[in-house]
Amino acid sequence: MANSLIYIFLFLLITPLELSTAKKCFFTPKYEIHVINNLPSDSPPLKIHCQSGDDDFGEYFPSINEDVNWSFCGNLFGKSLYFCHFWWDVKNKTFDVFNDKETCVKDGQIQYFSRKCVWIVKSDGFYLGHYNDNGNIDMYRYTDWS
Repeated sequence: MANSLIYIFLFLLITPLELSTAKKCFFTPKYEIHVINNLPSDSPPLKIHCQSGDDDFGEYFPSINEDVNWSFCGNLFGKSLYFCHFWWDVKNKTFDVFNDKETCVKDGQIQYFSRKCVWIVKSDGFYLGHYNDNGNIDMYRYTDWS
């Protein structure tokens, strides 16, 4: 009887650990999307609304240099899509922030496979980048506000 109680107790201790691994990506890679507000400090607030077909992250008003980010498991068939709508003063822009498993977006110019897509919002437009081996962001201007 004592052995049975010990086994039950050990099972209860181990079970939550096992269930927590269910949130990991087993069959597909894990991707991260980062949107960093790099607008001038004296500018109007930035508003962001990002979503996919399954997830709506709601509206965010990130402060200067704040990193709004999320992660997800890639689709088995490579069809993951996330897009964002950005508002800043009288300007607004909507575009895909992830639709390609190798370059973040199909027309992206990231030189090599990256699972961390970094979007930098600046007054002259939107920059797409990735973290390099030194932990810095290599980026280029992807599009402007118009």
